[in-house]
Amino acid sequence: MHEYVIYDDQKLLRLVSEGDSLAFTELYHRHKDKLYGFSLDIVGCPEKASDLVQDVFLKIWEKRASLLDKEIFASYLFTMVKNLSIDHFRKFAKEAVINQQMAAVAKNSTENPESSLLYRDLETKVQQAINNLPPRQREIYILHKEERLKYNEIAQKLNISVSTVENHFSRAMVSIRGALHNEYTSPLSYLLVLGISVPF
Repeated sequence: MHEYVIYDDQKLLRLVSEGDSLAFTELYHRHKDKLYGFSLDIVGCPEKASDLVQDVFLKIWEKRASLLDKEIFASYLFTMVKNLSIDHFRKFAKEAVINQQMAAVAKNSTENPESSLLYRDLETKVQQAINNLPPRQREIYILHKEERLKYNEIAQKLNISVSTVENHFSRAMVSIRGALHNEYTSPLSYLLVLGISVPF
């Protein structure tokens, strides 16, 4: 490992493209702290920032054969981290707004018996949509929304990457919302999909 410290990024990239895991480890340790700090400034969550940095290096390893054309590797890394971090921040902000809207809807609905019936009907539909998901998507959706496990906890439990967990969960959400789209436009449907209970 010692000799890798003196190599520049391009030399390390050349070795990584040939499958050299030690060169990859050196690249990781060389850049991870600055990338983590950069991501943390965007997402504001230490755990998520760490996950995003790991996701970036996972993608680097998966694409190692095509890395030699990256003349300024550090800039390439920062661009990847920035894009993933911004995507996460936008998704988080969007869900936060939806959650606030849903809480208001739930509060108002408790005074309306018809809303209670709609909620029960929607609850059945959502459960059917969940049951119709592919096995892995259903498993990850339940672990995250019903058992309240974080992405990294699910990844460890299932022995898969965090990015794989995120991809399966995102697809599950799209499928469930799609299953409800033609029949329901009420915000209550999104409340249920997001795993928020309404106290009727």
